Amino acid sequence: MHPDPSPPVSRAHRLNLRRAALYYAGLGWPVVPVAPPDAVVVRPGKQPLVRDWPAAASTAVGQIRAWWRQWPDANIGIVTGPRSGLGILDLDVDKGGA
Repeated sequence: MHPDPSPPVSRAHRLNLRRAALYYAGLGWPVVPVAPPDAVVVRPGKQPLVRDWPAAASTAVGQIRAWWRQWPDANIGIVTGPRSGLGILDLDVDKGGA
């Protein structure tokens, strides 16, 4: 029997997040690293990991690779509005939204 050649789940997950960030950047959507859900921060899963994140968000491959080297478990934030051409509607139904 051969050993399983697939990487551990955590490593595969990190690689997929980095690849996804690069993919989104390739679409022209500026991305920013966001604290993962298990992070010990004020807003886990939602808090950007860089200062002045709307201006810092990037589509530059080198910058994105550097961020995900520094924070391999980071979630991906995408800047919306004029920079990306994306709009968002976020309804928090668990907080009374409809």
